[in-house]
Amino acid sequence: MSDAIRWDYAAAQARFTAELQRVAATSRRSMREVVLRNFKGVLRLVFAVTPPMGGRRASIRIGQNGQPTGRVDFAGGKKQGAKAIASDIAKAFQPIPARYRATAARPGGWDQIARIFGTRVTREALEMSPEQLLAWYKSKRNNKRRIRGRPRMPAWTTSIAYVRKKLLEEQGLTASGWIAGANRFGVGGIPRWIARHGNRVSGSVEIRDTATELKYLVRNNTEHTDSDAIQQKLSVALTMQANAMARSTANFINQQRIR
Repeated sequence: MSDAIRWDYAAAQARFTAELQRVAATSRRSMREVVLRNFKGVLRLVFAVTPPMGGRRASIRIGQNGQPTGRVDFAGGKKQGAKAIASDIAKAFQPIPARYRATAARPGGWDQIARIFGTRVTREALEMSPEQLLAWYKSKRNNKRRIRGRPRMPAWTTSIAYVRKKLLEEQGLTASGWIAGANRFGVGGIPRWIARHGNRVSGSVEIRDTATELKYLVRNNTEHTDSDAIQQKLSVALTMQANAMARSTANFINQQRIR
């Protein structure tokens, strides 16, 4: 997420509201139908800006014409996250082949390992359990859950494989906080790698529908340390849906001119 554009949430929200009013003015649907339809659009798009998805253009599928389709590229987002994990693991650890465990068990074995791989490779480091190594790894991440610097902690390759497996199992955890809203508003197509987390990250839904007020509110109650930035990036989803509404209104106006 380091390549993220800075977005103004208030401005994005104001533009979304303005485009919503324009669509309502030209649509045969009721105002409630227009609001619900486009709220569902935003709710679908928030997945595209929630880690591991996101980035400069968000995780949106690109059509044959080279333009964004408005559909969430879940597969691309997952691949992007896995690539980030692999990159961070390479920065975090100095891999020591597990076959050298036999060397370590022999007299003078640790000294031999240090001569082969460098003096930083110590018994203390290599005797960390896989669970301890995972906790160490997480302690070295910044607020965007990326590894700071290149600590290169010596570790057995089997222990590194354990850390990688656990990190991949956590993919989609933050995004799963939107599932409550997606289920309530009928937004389907959520892949298993997000849905598998169930309610580990809670979400909440608030609906207020009266004669004078219509309010839909969905919260992702993530404890992701970058949650403030994630919330701010909701402006990306608002902007993308506003763009879709603007295209719809423009098409309607052009059709009226042709007639």
